[in-house]
Amino acid sequence: ELAKSKKAKAKKDEFNIVSANVLNYFVTLDENGNTSGPSNLEPRGADSAAEFERQSEKLVTALLSLNSDIFGLLEIENDFGETSTGNAVKVLVDKLNAVGEDTYDWVRPKQDGVDKTFVDTSDAISNAFIFKSSSFRVAGVNILTDSNIPDAFTDALPIFDGSGSNRATIAVTFEVSTDRRNLRDATAHRSLSLFSQSSFDKGNDDLECITIALCHFKSKGSVSAGEGNQDAGDGAGNNNAIRLLASQAVAEWLKGNPTGVDCPNVMIMGDLNAYFKE
Repeated sequence: ELAKSKKAKAKKDEFNIVSANVLNYFVTLDENGNTSGPSNLEPRGADSAAEFERQSEKLVTALLSLNSDIFGLLEIENDFGETSTGNAVKVLVDKLNAVGEDTYDWVRPKQDGVDKTFVDTSDAISNAFIFKSSSFRVAGVNILTDSNIPDAFTDALPIFDGSGSNRATIAVTFEVSTDRRNLRDATAHRSLSLFSQSSFDKGNDDLECITIALCHFKSKGSVSAGEGNQDAGDGAGNNNAIRLLASQAVAEWLKGNPTGVDCPNVMIMGDLNAYFKE
């Protein structure tokens, strides 16, 4: 009821796009020696069923109140198997649809046309997308890791795989659903500084798609190997070099239409662990 009463209002000619860190949302509980992810890693989420339900209730309430057409989620369990018991994004979508008025779906990840159970090859957490199926359909998906990074960056690996690197970037091209072809405007919450508002000017009758790259770059915590990652005292903190490489690689990758869909509207969002004044 709280989620419904405080639901964000969206105009009929407007879409909401939200980047949200779900703070280690894991279906696999951190108990009894459970493992998760691509390499039997320790789960990072709730350590009891009661804690998981409490986390889920808070998250569902928050997401429904934002009333977004597309959510880019960070720090969710890295398991996307259709029938897997560790598929946290599927569980979250089911919980949203059980409470909310709109029907959400989740993006099935692919890399270069191949279905992927794990988005990130070396981490227990990952990025993920959910979206209102009444607003959009998925036209193309791809994942950027070291295995398909543009050639200009192969001498600088690792960038997206392995300890101390950035998490894999997932890009999705969404096409406006038949029922909502009259897109004229869009509003981005929590990612406005990364959003090209000019691509969504009112009166753009041709706007029917958007490609979104969801990134989670290396934090300023532990120091990554490699030159330029030590804190230089200039305000950027640790790991500026590997974040810079990731941003350059993502930009170059996006130039090649990695989702296989030629869409002129491109958005980068997520947690870049970097700030305007750096």
